[in-house]
Amino acid sequence: MPADSITQELHQQLKLNLEHERDRLRELLLELSEAERALGESQGEESDAGGGTADVASDATEQALELTLERTEREHLAEVEAALHRLEVGSYGTCEGCGRPIDVERLQALPWTRYCVRCARKV
Repeated sequence: MPADSITQELHQQLKLNLEHERDRLRELLLELSEAERALGESQGEESDAGGGTADVASDATEQALELTLERTEREHLAEVEAALHRLEVGSYGTCEGCGRPIDVERLQALPWTRYCVRCARKV
């Protein structure tokens, strides 16, 4: 079923799903930021206390993972916010690759998607 057949009810549900995902991501990013700050403080304390090489390496690995997760979640948040903008301006559900409607089933599964299945495979 193409996106041009989105009912008002489905439109509202997709909007709510996107808003919920946006709020979840914002909360997660706040938690990651707080964890990163705490890790930085912990590293400073370990350094001052003469922490071992293994502790420093473990903290560095943890910090790298947190930074990667944070970057990934920020990118996802940007996609969700872009989808909410497309809903506002009326371009939601139109593939940015080919300009055709995106199937409703795809929008329900990935409400932030910019592409139909065919164009997503190309990207």
